[in-house]
Amino acid sequence: MIIESVQKRLPKLTVLDVLPPSKSFTAKNTFPLAQDTLFIIKYFFKFCNDSHDFFPDVPTKYYFLHKFLFVVLCKVVQYHEKGWINMGTIALFSGQGSQYERMGLELLEQDDSLKSIYDTAKEALGFDLYDIIANADAKTLSRTIYAQPAIMATSLVCLEAAKKRGFTYDAVAGHSLGEYAALVASGMLSMETGFQVIQARAEAMEAAASAADGAMYAILKLTPKEVEQICEETEGYVIPANYNSSVQTVIAGDRDAVERAAETCKSRKARAVPLAVASAFHTRLMQPAADAFYGKIQNVAFQSPNVAFYSNVLGDVRTDFSDMPTALAKHIVSPVRLQMSF
Repeated sequence: MIIESVQKRLPKLTVLDVLPPSKSFTAKNTFPLAQDTLFIIKYFFKFCNDSHDFFPDVPTKYYFLHKFLFVVLCKVVQYHEKGWINMGTIALFSGQGSQYERMGLELLEQDDSLKSIYDTAKEALGFDLYDIIANADAKTLSRTIYAQPAIMATSLVCLEAAKKRGFTYDAVAGHSLGEYAALVASGMLSMETGFQVIQARAEAMEAAASAADGAMYAILKLTPKEVEQICEETEGYVIPANYNSSVQTVIAGDRDAVERAAETCKSRKARAVPLAVASAFHTRLMQPAADAFYGKIQNVAFQSPNVAFYSNVLGDVRTDFSDMPTALAKHIVSPVRLQMSF
């Protein structure tokens, strides 16, 4: 009843013809209802292989545009006393672990002008990112120093492809790494500076990862509170690092502790999926990375965003942009509060 009521009040959604039909994704579900807010999402969560494990069983007829532009037509609808109100469109960008070989290159086959994004990346990074995406194997591409700029570039390619087909947005957000594509999409950083900043982050995080034996698992089918309790009861260092939805929380920490917690989750009929990342991101194991990263970007100038900017750390819209280097350094060691962000 609620879904039907909301759908009647939403404008008709048009599937953007960005990907060939064989590359399109469809979903039969939406995010869980969260009190008085319903998110009707059109995106694909790459590290959730089965969307039915991520979304509740609520039938809809929406389409994913691309893995790296999570919410291409995300309609945020909030209930007020006067009824359901369409609050706008959010562009939400993908995080690390979503990389795959030759990602996004099908878009360049449709529009050569998108190659300019990789040209900008090459100048800023000092190496040919396009060549890495096009020719590197999965193991090479998963290295943090390549994965982070590659995912950011693919996100921006998807955004530009969508904008050329009429897509506009009222707000931006990103899942962890995706927040950097959001910085560019919101006008806070130029594309060139964005690539320079993400390179500083990737290098710092890869160095910290090599010095710590950390791991991350996505836990599905348990509530955040249940996952928090399991982490508290598990010997060793393991914490919830990503609050993605009411039925998916990512845990991270020392590898042994994370694996023990994951086994406990499985014993409670949850699904535990190891993530393709180098270490335990968004935990204290990344403090050396946060410190090194801050040292490299402390003098970078950030502009005020031209759309609303949702923060992972705050779990809300950010309104204070006076010290973004400190905020982004904190982001490296703080949980991603995606579920709370909207």
